[in-house]
Amino acid sequence: TVAAIAAGQAKAGLLPVVSGAASLDHYWQIPVQVFPGELLGQPQCTFVPIRLGTPWMGKAELQADLSLVDVAAWKAIKTSLLEQQLKAGQNLSGQKLIAKNVRMAYYAAVLNGQDCLVAEDRLRDFRESDRLIRLNFDKGITDQIAVNQSLALLEDLADEVSGVRASYRQ
Repeated sequence: TVAAIAAGQAKAGLLPVVSGAASLDHYWQIPVQVFPGELLGQPQCTFVPIRLGTPWMGKAELQADLSLVDVAAWKAIKTSLLEQQLKAGQNLSGQKLIAKNVRMAYYAAVLNGQDCLVAEDRLRDFRESDRLIRLNFDKGITDQIAVNQSLALLEDLADEVSGVRASYRQ
């Protein structure tokens, strides 16, 4: 991930900086020093020229710099690690939120289905009550007000069932 790459780059800031150089030089004229000939078995008052060095000279160097305390590098490492934790937390939080929403939608669908069944049962039961009220009205036991109230309640329950069915289908 991007956060892991950033963390690796931040950790790389703690590694030493290594630099190297190499050179090879050719000298056309080699320095010469004159020594007394007596030292080398020559007659007195003579001098012997001796070359000091070779025509080819080479050099190689390697240098490593390491900061003992690099506050900026440690800060970058800590920041990148915190960003990784934040991304992981956001992913986990998002997954938990999705699971919670799916679970809630399932429960809501189950409850809406149960509401639909309960509303239909109430309507069926009240239709039976309305039939009995009408029978009592026909026998003269109840008055017209009870029949009208029963009819209004029956219409309200029918509207409620229609609304519950519509919400269940959604």
